[in-house]
Amino acid sequence: MRHVPTAGTVPYPQTAAVVLAGGLSSRLGQDKARLRLPAQDGHSLLERTRQLALHFVPHCWTSCRSARQRDCEADVLVDLMPDCGPAGGIYTALTRAAGQGFRDILVLPCDLPFLDEITLQRLFLTHATAPPQTLLTAYAAAESGRMEALVGIYDVTALPFFAKALQEGQRAVRDIIPARHQNLIFYTSADSRSFLNLNTPEDLYTVKSLLASCR
Repeated sequence: MRHVPTAGTVPYPQTAAVVLAGGLSSRLGQDKARLRLPAQDGHSLLERTRQLALHFVPHCWTSCRSARQRDCEADVLVDLMPDCGPAGGIYTALTRAAGQGFRDILVLPCDLPFLDEITLQRLFLTHATAPPQTLLTAYAAAESGRMEALVGIYDVTALPFFAKALQEGQRAVRDIIPARHQNLIFYTSADSRSFLNLNTPEDLYTVKSLLASCR
């Protein structure tokens, strides 16, 4: 049984968070982390995601490729193993978390404009009652089975799996943690908006249209 927080404390004090913001945003043509979208209180996507994470945990890092990439952002983590994509960012965050005494990390990408507290609360509650062998609690699409490996809670004892994968050249995050150590939450297409990410100008147009329709 995992820790269940009590009233009056930081909700999940043994968990740190990391927002993955090291991508090149080449398909979008602009830095998605610094995008400010309508009806989102003027925050950049990165800052919005950081603030969302800090509703649940006491500390949140920003993962990036180099210090120059996020030189104006707080709590930057530079990849310990460069050019490894999100897997390298998670490896770095797990290493830092283990060194600072955290038990696990909440991993989030910076480009989910509709991610909300309800989605994260469900993630944490599911993780709190996960089987003892669980190293990863994450969402997965019910229709396809595709795991949202970048919206998950990773135990720090998953670190050797990431170290081995990166040493062997494996970069696909969803393939790093064996299925026996995964605890998945299946969502339907009706709940898929939380996982709508920004990769292309067409995605940006869709997101802006959806935000406009919510006004």
